[in-house]
Order: sequence, then structure tokens, then C-alpha cells
Amino acid sequence: MLELAVANASMAQDSRWDKLTSAKTAVWLTPSYRFNINKDPEVIDFIDVMAVARLTSNSENVDLSDYLDIGGKLQWIHNKISLSGEVIYRYLTKKPEAVLKNHTFRTAFNFGYKINDIITFQATFGSNFDGNSTTYTDPSKIFAVGGFNFGFGNMFKKNN
Repeated sequence: MLELAVANASMAQDSRWDKLTSAKTAVWLTPSYRFNINKDPEVIDFIDVMAVARLTSNSENVDLSDYLDIGGKLQWIHNKISLSGEVIYRYLTKKPEAVLKNHTFRTAFNFGYKINDIITFQATFGSNFDGNSTTYTDPSKIFAVGGFNFGFGNMFKKNN
């Protein structure tokens, strides 16, 4: 599969609509491939390989530099369990002189468990980017996020 996406984030200073301006715009390309590693139709057993290339154009109000992100993700899905790891490398297009390096990276490891057709538990652990071009000398911040995803798609399927 190959996906192309474009997004924009805007900000309104002083919470006023007449001061709405673009904060950043990004375009990214995400190729992916799924390998079915078990031919038994009763067993779900996939390995997904994904890559991403993203260019983010920042407003000078947000960051002086634009970002080029390159990364990948490897995911294993077995019946109700999924495990994945990803890394994304970020390069600055303009490095301020006071900043020591023009790159940073992000890592994440995810565990998912499908409780039933509607509810999935997700837990993600990793380290985030070092900030923006003014704080790339700061250490990466570790994060941990957990929660439940609710899917309601099956409620709208028509039974034939």
C-alpha cells in the first residue's frame, strides 16, 4: 500500500478567529507491505513493514527551521496481540548557530491486545524528539501512554 497525505495546523493568537494563521504544513508519503506468515485461515499472523518520509514547513512563529523526517516501523500481529517498534529520524533544514546538532530521533514500542471486536487495549513506550530547533541539545523525553480504543464500525454493517 502507498499513502500520500497533506495536513495543516493553524493557530489563533489571543483565541481570535481574525488572527488565525498557519502554524505548519506537512506532506508525507507512507509505503507499507503486509506479509501473511501463516497460511492457516483460522490464525491471524502478519508482519507489517512500513516507512515514512515527511516534510514539515513551519511558520517562523513556531520554529525557524523546517523538518525532514525519515523512519520506519515493524509490526507483528498474532490473533489478538500486536507488537511493534518504530524509529523516526528528524533533520533540521536550518540549524541556528547556538544549537549543537541539526538532527534528533524518536523511538516507540507498542503493545496491543484486542479484547473483543469493539475494544482494544494499547500501550506505547518510547522517547520523543528533543524538541524543536531551539532545544535540540536537550535530552530526549521518555513517554508512556496507555488506553483503550473503541471501534463502532461493526454496528453499522448490514447483515445480508
